[in-house]
Order: sequence, then structure tokens, then C-alpha cells
Amino acid sequence: MSEQKILIIKLGALGDFILQSGYVFALHEKYPDAHFTFMTTKPFVPFVKCMPFVENVIVDTRPRYRISEWWSTCKKGIADTKWDYIFDLQASKRTRKKYFPLARFLSPYPINWAFLEKNNTFTLYHVDKKRRFTMGKLAKSGIEVKENPIDMSFCKGEQKNFHLLPEKPFMLVIPGCSALHPYKRWPAEKYLELVLKAQESGIPSVVLGTDAEAKEIQTICQNSNAVDFQSKASLLDIPALAARSCVIVGNDTGPVHMSCFVQKPAIVLFSQKTARSANRLPNVTNLVADKIENISVDEVWNEVQKSITCKKD
Repeated sequence: MSEQKILIIKLGALGDFILQSGYVFALHEKYPDAHFTFMTTKPFVPFVKCMPFVENVIVDTRPRYRISEWWSTCKKGIADTKWDYIFDLQASKRTRKKYFPLARFLSPYPINWAFLEKNNTFTLYHVDKKRRFTMGKLAKSGIEVKENPIDMSFCKGEQKNFHLLPEKPFMLVIPGCSALHPYKRWPAEKYLELVLKAQESGIPSVVLGTDAEAKEIQTICQNSNAVDFQSKASLLDIPALAARSCVIVGNDTGPVHMSCFVQKPAIVLFSQKTARSANRLPNVTNLVADKIENISVDEVWNEVQKSITCKKD
């Protein structure tokens, strides 16, 4: 019996990518002898390549208008290979309405395409095919995949700038998020006030972000003793960086969710609009308000103090 070939599709965004990685490891546990290929977008390729069981990576260029690009992505990336299963963690309009129908038409092979649903179950679509350029006969069923806890130890990074970090454990502050979602951002002035409280208590702070958060990071670091780690850590560095901290504080964003899986105390701030994506790990405290700016500094600081005290105990 030949070894199974499994394709996993997850294109983005970072927060969802991290939170759904538990399914990736669960699939490897369910099919330990299978050959795994991962389809993702360019920013996540280095992360996927760190997963020890992923043998091949297909880069999705997110085709938009040219039918030739859609055709190439679906034919070369999906339809030309006989997959035993395709697990679609993205399950978006792109993959449901375009990739799946096109692959279904172009493939000469039977297809088992499983979509991850909003209730965290998989719906399996089996397409009975005997030749190309037909839609085949469609049947629908369920498939059970139990999500595993995520172990980020596989993700080491290069740690090039770690010599700039404080010698003692620090509060890791992550004040950014996607520019498309300003309602996810706790104000930089409140982060500054929090950092100053930590500073008075002898707790150093490191502020992590990219150039997109430059304004917020400058507000915090230029008015405190916090270490400016803007653009000094890659995506793969984040777990190792978080592991050196004593507590993590940040918005509902990918680097924060990624940091939560190193089992350090974490306080994550949400507006009610996105509270459904709150992380349920035991080391995570989720603070939610109707508007994120309504979360007070004292509320966050109290949770920081409790987290650090519990860790000492």
C-alpha cells in the first residue's frame, strides 16, 4: 500500500494561522506515515518549513483577476496530484468558491476535500472522478480531527538581536495589530503608562513590533526605559523571545497568540467585536471591553502583578 499524500491549505492571517496550527499537528498524529504538503502564502513559508513533518510547500500567490493565474494555481498546485486528503483550514470564499470548483473540474482523480467549519469541525466533500474536465459526483460527510495543543518548540529563529534583551525576565509588550483593524489597538499612551508602572516595580520591558507600529513603539520607548525591539525579531524568533519573558501583554494579533503557546503568563486585550477569537489556554488572561480603549491601565497592571506573583509561587 502506497503512503498517503495529504495537502493542507492555510493562507493567512497570522493570528488564525497560529491558532489553527493545532489542527496541523493533530493531522500528523492522525496520519503519521503520510507525506504532507502545505499550501500557504509567502510570509508563512519559513514558519511552515520549521514543521518537521512537512515535506513540501506550495506558495500561493493569491491570484486576483487573471484566469490564467487561477488555472495555474489550481492545476499545478492541487489538481495534478492525486491527494488522499485535502484539509482546507482556510475555508474562505477563495478556497471554497474558486479553488475547490476549479480543482474539481481540472483533476482526473477522486478528491477528498475537508473544510474546517466555524464550529471547529470538518466537512468532507468526496468527489468521484474518472477523467478531467468533469465536475464528478459529489458526496458529503464529516471527518473527525481533534485539535492538539500547540508546541512551539520547533520554532527557534536565528535570535540575532537577543543580546539587546535585558538580563532578567521582562514584560514583553506587543502593541500592534493589522492596520485594517484599529479597533484591536489599545492606545499607545496606555501601554506607556503600563510600562512605567512595571519600571517603578523593577520589571524591565521589551516592546515588539514592525515598522507598521513605529509610532506606538516610539511613544512607549522614548518616554521610558523599555527596550525598542522594532523589526529586530523575525516571525520565527517570537517563541524564543516570549520564553525569556516573565509576562506578555498585547492586542489580539498574531505575534501575541504565537507568544501564548510558550506557556508564559499572558494578558491579551480585546474589544467585544473580536472576543470570540480569545485564546483559552490556562496561562492566558483575556480582558474584554465593548471598546478596547475602555480597558483601564490599572486593570491590566493588576493582572500583570497577579501573573508574576503566581509564577513566583
